[in-house]
Amino acid sequence: MPPIQEKQRISLLVDRTELSLVVAPREEPLYRRARDLFNERVNAYRAKYGSIAANADDDTPRLMAAIETAIQLEIIKSEKDPQPVEAHLEKLCKRTAAFLERFEV
Repeated sequence: MPPIQEKQRISLLVDRTELSLVVAPREEPLYRRARDLFNERVNAYRAKYGSIAANADDDTPRLMAAIETAIQLEIIKSEKDPQPVEAHLEKLCKRTAAFLERFEV
């Protein structure tokens, strides 16, 4: 029987909105760092585009921070794509096999 994973309720203040979440205790630091990063990005966009985002109800800074985060995720995912490495390894294996065939008796 798999171990029962404990959960806990945490509250996060994300850009002036309180969120109540149920998370695994080991994930709590991740949620808190993500909150901090998101809040920093939103505040940076508010500071940079203050005249555009002067209205407290304007979602533009939040949306800009969200799209920036999504872009970062896509960049990380593309950098971790194993396809180029696998193709290179396949080519290397073929070259090695061809080289070794010359020495087979």
